[in-house]
Amino acid sequence: MSREDDREVLWFAAGIVALIVLSVFLGACRSAPEVIAGSAVEIRGAAESSRVRFEELAIPEGVAEQELIIAESEAIIRQVPRVQQVPTEWLGTIEWVAIAAAGVVLVVLIWQLGVGRLFRTAIGWLPRNTVANAKLMRESVSDPAHIREAVAALRAMDPMFDSAYRKTK
Repeated sequence: MSREDDREVLWFAAGIVALIVLSVFLGACRSAPEVIAGSAVEIRGAAESSRVRFEELAIPEGVAEQELIIAESEAIIRQVPRVQQVPTEWLGTIEWVAIAAAGVVLVVLIWQLGVGRLFRTAIGWLPRNTVANAKLMRESVSDPAHIREAVAALRAMDPMFDSAYRKTK
């Protein structure tokens, strides 16, 4: 693999990692009603615990205060279903960007897996380099003097072929 291929693979891997991190970040975000309900339940639990301690210590003002906190947290919990989640505009934009990036990554991944080559062959599109090399090979078959040019063209086109060619010397 050439350095350019290594860079492409690294950029592709970095993109996948970035998408995974972004999806985890977006998936970890809790909605406002969930946060409100969770906090109200925690407050109620702490108030009930404090009320028991105030009762054990016989402090009626503390017990009354904790009962008020418990009642208010219950009122909050009852109102949570009526809270409407209003998404922020930038979060919607980030979501669309993430979906678009995932689509691009999916297309690139499919292309890299060889489906792109199959698709190009099916529609009859051949790259100019491939056509030029095929023409050169055709000429070298008819005229052996062109064999050196054909090998040089193959080596210039494919770095892996060039490495293998040098290794077999």
